[in-house]
Amino acid sequence: MHGGEDKGEVNQVYIYSRDGCALGEALEEYTELNELRGMALWGDSMLLANANRQESFIVQYKGACRSMESMKEMRVIVPFGTPGIDHPYGVTTDRVRYLYVSTQGSNSVYRYFLTTGEAAPVSPALAEEGVKDEDYPGLFVQFDQKTDGTRNVAWHPEHKLLFIANKDEGVVVLDEDGYEQGRLDADKPISVSYCEGRDSIFVSSKGDDSVSEWDPRTFERLGKWKDWKLSHPAGLVCHEGSLFVVSQDKNSILEVDLESGKVWVVVDELDDKGEQLILSHANRC
Repeated sequence: MHGGEDKGEVNQVYIYSRDGCALGEALEEYTELNELRGMALWGDSMLLANANRQESFIVQYKGACRSMESMKEMRVIVPFGTPGIDHPYGVTTDRVRYLYVSTQGSNSVYRYFLTTGEAAPVSPALAEEGVKDEDYPGLFVQFDQKTDGTRNVAWHPEHKLLFIANKDEGVVVLDEDGYEQGRLDADKPISVSYCEGRDSIFVSSKGDDSVSEWDPRTFERLGKWKDWKLSHPAGLVCHEGSLFVVSQDKNSILEVDLESGKVWVVVDELDDKGEQLILSHANRC
């Protein structure tokens, strides 16, 4: 959930079956979270971004493979006060070495070592421009500092590419050294998600209230879906022939049949504004 400090806002991750059955709360009852954004699974743990501008940090919870037990806080992997981490929106990993954090307040992406949480060296692309580690520890890419368009991020493990949704730039594609490889021409993209089963990238776009599928090699659009129930689409994740997406203005989670284009409500009237989605195969961990 979006969360926050106002009355009625929910700082919790909820679990649903794929047919919309509520299975309970994912996190232990008492946490220090007060405005949630990005989520990512890493082994038997989940990484969460707390996006409150006064308390921005990335925390790791253990127990992601136990579907019926609350996850317990394991560690704060990127602590409050870390340079550049201001209203973090997305988190993703390369599954082996690095954690990538997209941060809306500084309009940038930072990179950290997964095991230690220490800042990685600045990307080779930025180092080539004279950016130094001691000045911007962990900086992977910096967009226009006068705007705050950076939103979610997704990693393609085979091609080793980072897809960055930026409302002002489209979806920017960088290699593991930080060099731009291309862009997806999406209209004010909010979220991006790698779909392993289809080997494609899905994008939610606020500009035209759509979701779209893209080829990660050619960066060409493979399909696009729109529906009146899809309003300010946010987090999204694919499973087999379906795409699950948060319709933020409708306060619901939708399922899109990627073959027929039919859209239906899976979860209606969320307890708070929905934000991100991840799909956990608990019995496969």
